[in-house]
Amino acid sequence: MANGLGIEFEVQGGNHVDIIAYQGKTISIPFIFGGENPIDVTGYDAKLHIREEFSSSTSVAEFTTANGRVTIGSSDGLITFAMSATDSASLPSELNGVYEAEIISDTGVVYAGLYGKFRVRPEVVR
Repeated sequence: MANGLGIEFEVQGGNHVDIIAYQGKTISIPFIFGGENPIDVTGYDAKLHIREEFSSSTSVAEFTTANGRVTIGSSDGLITFAMSATDSASLPSELNGVYEAEIISDTGVVYAGLYGKFRVRPEVVR
């Protein structure tokens, strides 16, 4: 289902969510850590990598707090992975890759976040 921000989600179950991103559109991927019982993410960090395939040594794109593509909430558990339209325009056309997000607690514990297939729908409007 499209969220109106250049992306569609296909929920497979649990944290397995396949994503279709629209090249050249603003991308926003909201994730509530803890689901229906949000966990306070104050002081947490998160990252998301997109790769052509699991075995790829390099990523196609990265979402980190350092590059400004991750916003961490607070007691609401909200973590948002976002990419500008300009940045998404550089995603490979018709990519059929994979992604995974990790959530890192303020004490260094690494938790599994979202994961799944990551596909790019090529941009027509240029």
